[in-house]
Amino acid sequence: MLNDLTSDHRNPTRRLSRLVSIALLCALAALHSARAQTDNFDDGDDLGWTRYSPLASFGAPGTFTFPNGAYRLQYPAFAHPQLGISRGATYRADVSYSDFSVSVDVLDYSDASDTWFGIGARMGSVSLGQSVGYYFHYYPANDELHLDYLVNEGTFNLDAVSGLVLNPSTGYRMVFNGQGSTLSAALFELGNLSTPIATLQATDSRYSSGPAGLVVASTSGGVDVTFDNYVAVVPEPGTVALLGFGLAGLGAVRCRGVRRRDAH
Repeated sequence: MLNDLTSDHRNPTRRLSRLVSIALLCALAALHSARAQTDNFDDGDDLGWTRYSPLASFGAPGTFTFPNGAYRLQYPAFAHPQLGISRGATYRADVSYSDFSVSVDVLDYSDASDTWFGIGARMGSVSLGQSVGYYFHYYPANDELHLDYLVNEGTFNLDAVSGLVLNPSTGYRMVFNGQGSTLSAALFELGNLSTPIATLQATDSRYSSGPAGLVVASTSGGVDVTFDNYVAVVPEPGTVALLGFGLAGLGAVRCRGVRRRDAH
C-alpha cells in the first residue's frame, strides 16, 4: 500500500498539500520574529532529525525511509511485560519550544495494526521508560483522537474525540498548538483544509518547553506510517492564532521569492 504512493502530478490531494505548505512558508517569511523548522523530505533524508528507537537493542528497531519525497516510519511488532509495546519517534532536538505551532501531513498508515501516530511537543528525557511531553495522536483501533501528556512513556488523557473513523488512504493534516498552559489541536482532511474534522483543547502546565517531532506506537502488528510537510514554529506572542488552525487553510495564498527546500 505505502509502496504505491503516487506522484504529485497523479495525486491532486497531495499536490494541494504541497501548495498549502508553500503558502505557509510565505506566511512564515512575513513573520520576521518567528523561527521556523520545515521539512518536506524531498531531498530523501532526515538530516537534522533525531531518530528514537528505544527497543532497537531488544529486536525492534525503527526503519526510516523516504518514498516519493515523504517520511515513512516503521517499527516491528513488539510486546513485553516490562519493556512495553512497539514505539518510537523522530524529533528536532535543535530547537526547544515553549509556545509552539506544529503541523504535519499524514499520507498513509497501516490500518491492520493497533497503531497510534501523531505529533509530540515539549518533549523531554527522550529515552526508554523516561520520555515525557505532550502527544496529539490518532488511535485507529478505537476510532479516537487524543490530546495526552506523557509520563515515563505512559499516556494520560487530557481531551479526546471518539467515534472518528478515518480512511488510511485519505491524506490528513494534524495541527498542534501550545501557548502557555493552553493546548489546542485540530485534524483536517487534505482535500478540505478550511474546516477541521475534529478539535481538541486542554489546559495543563506540566511541561513548559522542549523539542517537537513525530511519535508512533503500536500495541500489536507493528507501526507503518508515512508523514510529509512538517512545519514547526516558535511564534512571538500574538502570532499563535495565525500560525495555528489558520495555517491549514492557506492554499489560496501565493507568494514569490520563497524556494521550497528543507530547512535543516
